[in-house]
Amino acid sequence: MDPGTDPNASCETLTLHRVELGKRLIVSEEMYKCEIMKITEAAPATLRLNAKCDDVHSGKSRDTIVIRRIDDQSFSMGWRGQRSYRYVYCPEITTEEAKRRELQKQLERAEWHPRDGVYAKPGADFNDRCSKSGDAVIELGQISISTDASLCEVASIESGTQASIKIDARCDLKPGQTGTVARSIRGEIVFAPVGSEKIIITDSGNQTISIQKSRNGEFSELAQPLAYCPEAAQRAYADSKKAK
Repeated sequence: MDPGTDPNASCETLTLHRVELGKRLIVSEEMYKCEIMKITEAAPATLRLNAKCDDVHSGKSRDTIVIRRIDDQSFSMGWRGQRSYRYVYCPEITTEEAKRRELQKQLERAEWHPRDGVYAKPGADFNDRCSKSGDAVIELGQISISTDASLCEVASIESGTQASIKIDARCDLKPGQTGTVARSIRGEIVFAPVGSEKIIITDSGNQTISIQKSRNGEFSELAQPLAYCPEAAQRAYADSKKAK
């Protein structure tokens, strides 16, 4: 966050910026998202980042970001040709809660988003599948798709329409797993955080949706139809979570 000149400013009241160099990512969910392509030590306690950024005002561009250490709890950060600002570290628990708040704001701004709960494939065995925790569980910040054994953490809402939503997610991460991987996307080599995928959820009407998840960054498989399970299955799942 940037506290400006107010020494009493807190993480709860200011715009938050998530800096995760291990994941090659700098994000302020309400303003911009930058994917870090290269990190260079430009001088003692100074990093120069080559990045691809998407800003709500200026759109997509390639930028250079300079970060300079001030002390153990703060640093300055600025984009090429722009003023640098001071940022201070927020406690981890506050940061995690801030991620949830920012994601909640994105969901509230979305024209449509799926109902939280348990879903199963439509068909003759629909109720039976629902009683066994379904084929997918959608919750704020997390999507579990059991049919292909995936557990995905929602990073941000990329875009949406009146009947669909596109999500940036990180899937099937092992504890403590970080770093980036090289991928060939439409003939171009790009670097992406480990486990990063796209998920498209579409409203099919009558409490049914379809989910399509990328593999290694590309949509190579068909969307999966799912229907919202009856309230008894929803209650059973909620009770099982409380018991854990």
